[in-house]
Amino acid sequence: MELSQAEIEDLLSRAAKGQIVRTDFLDPAAASFTRDLLRNYPEVNYKVDGGYPSAERVRFAFFPIYVFPEDVELNIGFIEITGNFKFQTVTHRDFLGAIVGTGIKRDKVGDLILIPNGCQVVVDRDLVPYLIQQLDKVHRVSVKVKEIVREELLLPEAKTREIVAFVKSLRLDSVGASGFGISRSQMVKEIEGQKVRVNWKLQVKPSYEVAPGDVISLRGRGRVEVVEIAGVSKSGRNKVILRRYL
Repeated sequence: MELSQAEIEDLLSRAAKGQIVRTDFLDPAAASFTRDLLRNYPEVNYKVDGGYPSAERVRFAFFPIYVFPEDVELNIGFIEITGNFKFQTVTHRDFLGAIVGTGIKRDKVGDLILIPNGCQVVVDRDLVPYLIQQLDKVHRVSVKVKEIVREELLLPEAKTREIVAFVKSLRLDSVGASGFGISRSQMVKEIEGQKVRVNWKLQVKPSYEVAPGDVISLRGRGRVEVVEIAGVSKSGRNKVILRRYL
């Protein structure tokens, strides 16, 4: 279960009083509101890591500003699960289910990266020996588990497509429609149907104005990042550079 805002604030208060504290792995929405909360604690420094630069699930460490960041550990470990999956199709859910099935809580597990013969997993380092000993099957397929290091992660290459759009305004419905290749009216329905998030926060106002760096997520269609607002055309439209994640 993800930490609530009140629980994050409690950790930040403890850090402000001199403690070094850590979160478990947070999903993108929780990580986003955590970054927002940090603005209210100028006396607190932090580190964040999910095992690799583009990780979705990340872990934070909070500590007083007089503590050197290099002295703070995030306690992140890595395992590789391998088996003969030639005749059995497996997904992230299968691997995660097997891990949770050993009694480990979901928030102790970061991202899962599928590889040709198995899966690599970012986890709480203290749980690595336990998983090596306890995890022996995934979807009825016998597996072996070993510890690996960060440099051994086989990261998939992100598939993206750049989109140049000319929009009347920077409203979410207008920019989102251009990014996902749908009509503006359809985008409005998706927004009002609570299927759209901006920076992993639910957004139900079609008139919400986006800005560079914003990530728009539409359930079932993926994500679009607002890369740049590149000026205004002669006809008065905003030129927007978008990155669509495929």
